Amino acid sequence: MLNVLAIKERDTSEVKCGNCDEKSSQCFYCFHCCIFWCEECVIAHSTIRNNKGHRVLLVNDFRDHDFEEISKRPVKLEFCSKKDHEKEELRFFCGDCERAICNICVVTVHNRHTKMLLEDVLTEKRAEIISLINSKRKSIEKKHGQINELQVKYTELQNKVSNVKRDARSLADNIIAVIEAKMREMFEDVDKQAEEILDFFKNQQICLEKQIQSMEKEIEEIEEFVKGSTRAELLRYKSKLEKSLHVSAPEIENCNDLRKNCHLILKQNDASMKALQAHGIGSMKAFLTLTSYSKSSADVKGMREAIVGLEARAVLTTKNAEGEKCYTEHDEISVRVTNWDGHVRVTTAQVQDNRDGTYFITHFFTETGKHEISVTINEEHVCGSPFAVVVKPRSFVPLSTFGEQRMHAGSLSKPWGIAVSARNEIAVTESNANRVQVFSCNGTYLRSFGRKGNQKGEFYYPTGIAFDNSGNILVADTFNHRIQLLCDRGKYLSQFGSLGSLDHQLKYPYGLFVDSVGNIIVADSGNKLVKFFSNTGSCLKKIGETFCLTKPLNCIQHDDLFLISDISEHCIVVFDRKGQFQYKIGKKGQGDGEFNEPTYVSVYKPGELIICDSLNHRVQIIKLNGTFVSKFGGKGHKVGELKRPTSSAVLRDNKIVLTDCFNDRIQIFSE
Repeated sequence: MLNVLAIKERDTSEVKCGNCDEKSSQCFYCFHCCIFWCEECVIAHSTIRNNKGHRVLLVNDFRDHDFEEISKRPVKLEFCSKKDHEKEELRFFCGDCERAICNICVVTVHNRHTKMLLEDVLTEKRAEIISLINSKRKSIEKKHGQINELQVKYTELQNKVSNVKRDARSLADNIIAVIEAKMREMFEDVDKQAEEILDFFKNQQICLEKQIQSMEKEIEEIEEFVKGSTRAELLRYKSKLEKSLHVSAPEIENCNDLRKNCHLILKQNDASMKALQAHGIGSMKAFLTLTSYSKSSADVKGMREAIVGLEARAVLTTKNAEGEKCYTEHDEISVRVTNWDGHVRVTTAQVQDNRDGTYFITHFFTETGKHEISVTINEEHVCGSPFAVVVKPRSFVPLSTFGEQRMHAGSLSKPWGIAVSARNEIAVTESNANRVQVFSCNGTYLRSFGRKGNQKGEFYYPTGIAFDNSGNILVADTFNHRIQLLCDRGKYLSQFGSLGSLDHQLKYPYGLFVDSVGNIIVADSGNKLVKFFSNTGSCLKKIGETFCLTKPLNCIQHDDLFLISDISEHCIVVFDRKGQFQYKIGKKGQGDGEFNEPTYVSVYKPGELIICDSLNHRVQIIKLNGTFVSKFGGKGHKVGELKRPTSSAVLRDNKIVLTDCFNDRIQIFSE
């Protein structure tokens, strides 16, 4: 066993020759003599006839089975090599000198050294050796496993090569099919054009053949006349006959076309050929990656809770075979979203590479219902993919109401228009009470001003309301056919408009809006126009002269578009900045995206509109392109229910504030 230990530790300490006691790192071991030999002594050992059959091995060439052979050999008695101790059995081990010693050595030479029973040392060393052997075997097993993994990867690579070739062949076949289809189209076009020319030639030929027949018949008749007539008759009709022979047959139409040569020329699409030669039909890249698709994971909680029209987000983390996060630049990440409701439609989500082993996945779901998200790395699904997702519709919940308390400050009577100031204060027009009230963003009453009349600062059925860029309040004094400008405290500042149809006049103005440059947009409903005024009241332009509006009630600007609610046509009419008609949103009805007297339209978020669907007693959220997003309300007087909502505005925190006109209150909703 000590021999085994000596061999194991040959890298850190030299081994002593059993013959000459010289230490050396390059020594041999005899399995029969069970001792070490230095390079010189092993030659002498090998020359002895009785040692010819001994197995001698350089210690550096030892393998696991050689160690096992030594460790399994029965322990034979060994005696001390010290002089006069030759008959003393080795029973102890000196830790300081690292050698076996006898009883006499214990009390003499090694008296103060650390000593242990030789059997205990052998047992401990045997366990260490067995542990080392087992560790080496595990290492071998691990390497065999790695070889198996390499063989699997080799097989996978071969399969991927076949798949890429198959996909390339399929792509080429598809391109060839497209080219052949285009070739057939070209053949059909050539045949069609050639047929038209051939038909023309045939018609010309038929016409010529008819003329030839007519001329031959005429010649035949004249020849018969000449043969059968007398000299007197021939002389009498001579001039007629000559005239008849001299008259040429009428030329066929487009006779010049007969002189033209017909050509059919193929004009090659050089751009397509150059693109194909330059870029080929696709590209392929081969690379090595540490990423394990089966260990990589995607946190799709943000998509499992997706709401239509809102951005949904997920995070993909790439990991290696040990489950540790890793990053390989060339990894191809693909995310496909499939809609399974009614029809299959596949879209691709956006993937942002953070270059740290994480990827942000974002997607806007445009439809509710069941969806499937496939997340792949290098065309292999990650753990758990594909993921099932149910996209929910957007919903709005009522937060608070105010204004319905009778005989109290802040009570409302048929609130019509509503606007939010830069200070987040809510201004409301009361059509029945002929005044304006101002509230805080949480509905606390602040102040009011106005009364019924036609004097400055008085109102008769006020409807539309807006804040200008200076924080002053504009009010559509509808039945007084004017627009009044007041400070935010209610002090009268100016007015413009009077009853009439001239540019500077108004007839039942309703909606008000201040555009991006401070101009005032007025829905002049009685004149069936939308008029643009400067802040001094000068008319700048009009919409509705070329495209007839029936009863415009409100007009707002969103980006480069003007959106007008036409209450009688039950739709939103869209114009560009030049006043040119673009399209309509909605029609009369009760379905999603349909309206019944839509009163006011306002902007909720970029690209989304709030439309007060008055006689359907609801509010609809509609995209700028007319796509339905969501709705809330419903006829009633309970919280969250509506009765003829007329106007809307948006608070600083994106809450929607509404005039619930026939319920005499304001309601605040949140998404």
